[in-house]
Amino acid sequence: MMQKQPRASLDMAVQGRDLLRSGAYAEALERLASALALDPTNAWAFARRSEVYERIDDLVRAMDDINRAISLRSDYAWAFIWRARLHQATHQYAASLEDFERAIAMDAGVFRADHVLPERALLLALDGRYEEAISLYEQAVAADPSNAFALYGRAAVRCLMSRDARAKTAIDEARTVISRELGTETHTRAYYELGGLLALKRDFDRALAILSEVLFLEKHQILRTPAKKRARLDLAWFEVRGTSDFERLIG
Repeated sequence: MMQKQPRASLDMAVQGRDLLRSGAYAEALERLASALALDPTNAWAFARRSEVYERIDDLVRAMDDINRAISLRSDYAWAFIWRARLHQATHQYAASLEDFERAIAMDAGVFRADHVLPERALLLALDGRYEEAISLYEQAVAADPSNAFALYGRAAVRCLMSRDARAKTAIDEARTVISRELGTETHTRAYYELGGLLALKRDFDRALAILSEVLFLEKHQILRTPAKKRARLDLAWFEVRGTSDFERLIG
């Protein structure tokens, strides 16, 4: 019986993950609780349950579960990536960067290769370390001038640092590349980012109109990072965040 429990626990956890992906969060939590009852050492189940808690905005339980996963498996690179994300959501940017670096050191393949530099830059920027961040963004853009993630982040940080000619160029270059994704499978994300670029240009009415449209488009989608959550931390929206119109949209 003891030998069967880990297998049964894993099967139950996989069912929980599938329920998470379908948006059935209450059922996912039940299935993952059953998995952990069968095997309290199932780090993967704790990690998946952490994801569910994050989706329903219970960040305290999400952090508790990912900490348990890491205590059970100290070499679990994905768990460190996920904890970095949770730290970011709770504005613990130095801790987020530390976990991100640990994960990449453990397994370079745990994160999309062309996003490593801009992700590191984003965490530095969120922590107010703009000079270090812009240096990494420039490296990422030099390596791949079509890296939309890097271009978008660079534009935001340039505007935070100084609204000079370099900031305007950064916005224009980001818009050119991101616009190419309209009409593709990443259309909604690209449209959201074009709204963010308008916010950087202080065209707030048009930016908020696009954000409203994006939220409508995402209304019936199951997404890991919906625009409503992304906008709360997105530096492109730093001048709009806190306004009544912005808060009305993202809640």
